Amino acid sequence: MGTSDDMLQMQVSIIVPVFNEAPFIRPFLEHLRERAAEAEIIVVDGASTDGTDELAAGFCDQLIRSGQPSRAIQMNAGVCAAKATFSGSFMQMPKCQRDVWMRLTA
Repeated sequence: MGTSDDMLQMQVSIIVPVFNEAPFIRPFLEHLRERAAEAEIIVVDGASTDGTDELAAGFCDQLIRSGQPSRAIQMNAGVCAAKATFSGSFMQMPKCQRDVWMRLTA
């Protein structure tokens, strides 16, 4: 069982699986970094064709290109690459909800 000091030092990895998210990826990652400054952010691109991976490159700690749009493969790749003691993920929002999310968090 960990001590309270161990708990305070626990690191978190956030896995963000993406596929063709070019219009949203940078604002999302900037917002995420503001809210979770100490977390390791791992973007796992599922073979996007719109440049999502290039846009995400400077806004995350790790960028992984999984080669295919498979949520399971993307999540597994992110977990395997995570350096933290805890990993969580942002599941893909339906595109209709993204506009609302971007307006609410602007």
